[in-house]
Amino acid sequence: MSITKKLLGHGAIYGVARVATMGAPYLLLPLFARYLGDTGLGKIELLGTASLFIATMLLQGQNAAWVRLRFEYPERAALAAFDATLTYYLLASNLVLVGLLTLAGPWLAPWITPGIDFFPLGFLAVLAAATTSFHTLVERKLQAERRPVAFAVFSLVKVCLSVGVVAAFVAGLERGVLGKFEADVLWGVALAITAFVVIRPGSPRRASGAILRSTLTYGLPLVPHALTHLAGGMFTRLLLNGMLGVGAVGVYSMGLRLAMVANVVATALNQAFGPLFILALKEAETAAPEQAHRIRADLGRSSLVSIVLVSSAALTISAWGRELIAVIATPKFEESWRVLAIINASSIAYAVYLPFSQSVMQSHRGTRVLPFATLASVVTVVLATLLLVPPFGIVGAAWATLAGAVVLAAMGYWLGQHQVRIPLQRGRWWAVLVTAIVALASLAAVDASELPGVERLAIKTVLLGGAVGILVAAGGGLRVVRRFLKSKPKRSVKPAAFVDGE
Repeated sequence: MSITKKLLGHGAIYGVARVATMGAPYLLLPLFARYLGDTGLGKIELLGTASLFIATMLLQGQNAAWVRLRFEYPERAALAAFDATLTYYLLASNLVLVGLLTLAGPWLAPWITPGIDFFPLGFLAVLAAATTSFHTLVERKLQAERRPVAFAVFSLVKVCLSVGVVAAFVAGLERGVLGKFEADVLWGVALAITAFVVIRPGSPRRASGAILRSTLTYGLPLVPHALTHLAGGMFTRLLLNGMLGVGAVGVYSMGLRLAMVANVVATALNQAFGPLFILALKEAETAAPEQAHRIRADLGRSSLVSIVLVSSAALTISAWGRELIAVIATPKFEESWRVLAIINASSIAYAVYLPFSQSVMQSHRGTRVLPFATLASVVTVVLATLLLVPPFGIVGAAWATLAGAVVLAAMGYWLGQHQVRIPLQRGRWWAVLVTAIVALASLAAVDASELPGVERLAIKTVLLGGAVGILVAAGGGLRVVRRFLKSKPKRSVKPAAFVDGE
């Protein structure tokens, strides 16, 4: 089976899981809008971003090491030692780091989340972040073992638990913003306990100092990369809060959440692509030159397929997002649609970055240089936010996000192609990207027009259908369809032994 077919098969399952996991906040958006308003949603966004930041520090890059380095331990005993080492190290280090953050939190909160006290909201956000380390390990374990169905089941359990508990605390018990984070801690602890049962790390005596040194050498350089990547979104919200108020953060975040559906699709496909990429490169290392070239070319075609799928999702959200916001939210969020097309363009740029980041992360050297790409992206986001938000408001914040994503994609491409050269069909790549950009601009122009709602929606739907058709054709999809239609099914003759039931 080709890499592209595996990507589509595994990616579809990961996609369902990721859409369910990342879609949980979308299910809760109407509830938050009704019970918490724009100010409450703004607080959740600020604390949620800070919680992601803390969770990344607590993981220390070991989630990436868990996926990449498991392939270096094929023997069962060595793999058991690998699992025990990472699990017990994270348990011990997380306890220490949570204690330190609890002591430092009251002094850090005025700088990180101005207007929101550390106790109790900030403290609960720290605890919720700590619980994510262990169910993240379960997901990475299942991803590395190429078990997308098990990954999807675990993710769906997590979604049902999180949505149910949060809804009960916010709406049922009417605990407000505090209830949201109380619920996060409750379901997070339940999943952390489940994670230990799934991982089965065994005795701590299995832990190996050599394995720990290897995983930390690989993973720790990725912490600045991950933190810097998150910092862009965090700084955008903080600067919006400082310049326009927490209500503006809520309005911006409503549009951002919808637009990030395409980002979810990109992440799901990348989860399927990562293990396939590693195994394909290992196969290419031992293959004949011509076969190695075909394997790498298949990686390039698979990357383009991912971008076509992400672009199609981005266009769909841009086409129907304004009407969806009007249905699920209150009038306070009526301006949220203005950021949709711009944020969706940043999701496409992120989809371009992801396959090349796989190339960069194939070596310890790559993990050390990748933070420079994310640093350049975040600096761009911060400077553009300071420049564009005063005259353009939340739309300026969206343009700043897009600028950072474009810088990240360009840096990722340059670093990735220097690390592992992947053959690309450049004409098709440019055709897909130009089509997506033109279509997003056209959809945004229709949204900004004074057309009646039904007429506006009809025009956008027609534009969406035409653009997706062009994307599929430019990405090589029509060739696959023609090949499928021309292929003749072969008659299969069952062996006599099988007919006899043996």
